[in-house]
Amino acid sequence: MEGKEEWVLFDYTPYSSTQSFDAASPFLQEVNEALQSINITVEQMHAKSGKEVIRAVARNHGLLATFQPKYALNDIGSGYHVHLSLSQNGNNMFMGSNDGSSQYGTSKTAEEFMAGVFGHLSSVLAFVSPHPH
Repeated sequence: MEGKEEWVLFDYTPYSSTQSFDAASPFLQEVNEALQSINITVEQMHAKSGKEVIRAVARNHGLLATFQPKYALNDIGSGYHVHLSLSQNGNNMFMGSNDGSSQYGTSKTAEEFMAGVFGHLSSVLAFVSPHPH
């Protein structure tokens, strides 16, 4: 197709299947190394998350990382969500105390952090849920 991109599904595995990680292992290892090189610690890698560095590594492999939910006609698709962590000096800042003072088990810092995220959600979505076109 002249002048048009053709999108090809990378794998046909079920949502969150570990089978796709075998095929994508070299790509995912390079993503991890690229993130570490800019001081981003990868705590978990699975089929539901990504950052701009992943797009750059994908381009090196002739791939386009869109972060769109996986569409599966004959299988369970996927939803989109973001995992957030907040730490200070290696301590999880989301955890509340065990004394029952927090209604949801989160710290005051976590509640303020999430209020900021929700307050700026429309701007945040431009980065965590971009549309490729």
